[in-house]
Amino acid sequence: NTGSGVPLSLATGERLANAPRVDGVVLAALPDGTGGWYLGGQFTRVGGFARSNLAHLRADLSVDGFAPEPNGAVLALAMSDGRLVVGGSFTSIGGASRSNLAALDPATALATGWAPQASGPVQALVVNGETILAGGQFLAIGGQSRRRLAALDAQSGTASAWNPDISGFVQSLVLANGTLYIGGGFNAVGGVPRANLAAVDTTSGAVTSWTCN
Repeated sequence: NTGSGVPLSLATGERLANAPRVDGVVLAALPDGTGGWYLGGQFTRVGGFARSNLAHLRADLSVDGFAPEPNGAVLALAMSDGRLVVGGSFTSIGGASRSNLAALDPATALATGWAPQASGPVQALVVNGETILAGGQFLAIGGQSRRRLAALDAQSGTASAWNPDISGFVQSLVLANGTLYIGGGFNAVGGVPRANLAAVDTTSGAVTSWTCN
């Protein structure tokens, strides 16, 4: 019985002996850049320490004091300009009111002033330079009407004019060579028929010819 967060050896595939037990569900994991990991999800304890839905493991897999205490599930994590960007389904995190999306200071676990205020859950995040691409189940974010996918200024949190317009919901995002690949539950992107998987240009937001239909 391992709990939900299980680091495995790349060489053997076996569980690392010093891995802390996570009591709950892990839905997102992100390397911290120094050998450690951020874990997000729906959990109450990590390695015996009380941690609500978001925790940080050092490189030796010990649990540190980072405890922003989001009051709902964490579904996506990204790093931008030294800040931890957190998406999910919550209304408070890091000692501040934040609607489903926030940026945290990794040293203090406090929320920064960045507050795009998504109207629904944020389930996927990708950083593209000074732009943060966010996908999920929202209809408004960054002060604009946006259906399930938006490009946010990394400093102000304002949504840009980029607007692919997803008919359903976005579950995952992958960025490659100027193209954003979108996975989720939808049947159209920007009015173009696409079944659950699509690719859009990161500059124009136009749907590309790439299709797996």
